[in-house]
Amino acid sequence: MFTLNPKSTTPLVVQIVEGFTSLIQSGNLRPGSKAPSIRQFAHAHGVSVYTVVDAYDRLVALGYFASRPHSGFFVRKREVSAPQVPGGTPSETTNTNFDSMWYLRRVFENRALRMKPGCGWLPGDWLFEEGLRRSLRSLAAENVDLGGYGEPKGFAPLRQLVRDLLAEQEIAVSADQVLLTQGSSQAMDLVARRLVRPGDAVLV
Repeated sequence: MFTLNPKSTTPLVVQIVEGFTSLIQSGNLRPGSKAPSIRQFAHAHGVSVYTVVDAYDRLVALGYFASRPHSGFFVRKREVSAPQVPGGTPSETTNTNFDSMWYLRRVFENRALRMKPGCGWLPGDWLFEEGLRRSLRSLAAENVDLGGYGEPKGFAPLRQLVRDLLAEQEIAVSADQVLLTQGSSQAMDLVARRLVRPGDAVLV
């Protein structure tokens, strides 16, 4: 197989990925070969199971391993890259790069689509527009401050409801300890900014 060097400046995860990559590219591990189980590899090399999980996940993402439920990890058959045409343009060569910025610029382009899976928008007929209009007219007729912001932690009755739901799970918090966010991404961002420092290892 290959050996790991705990004293190396190269992280163990990277050493594992590079070790398997080298074995596969050299032909010492053939397509279809079964990789050692995560626990077997961790025990044999004296590393954390989580380190091996991370490395195997990366090998799957790179296309070197295939994960089969209840069976383990197997060496995946890789396509041979097509040679570049002499003087050819990038469009004439194999290009597997994913342009995330292109995707993000276009993901919200067409609002006329009947189905919008993954965009997070509620259908228009769910929004109860007439009810919203009535509510806004009612607010406009009352002496209500519409120019300021609400409670930074979120709507108090909703925070109290969250407190009660947590209490049912035997988690004791006060409503003042509950912070409402716009979604899981904002919540993760706030947690990371508060608790995580550069170089920390985080398992999500």
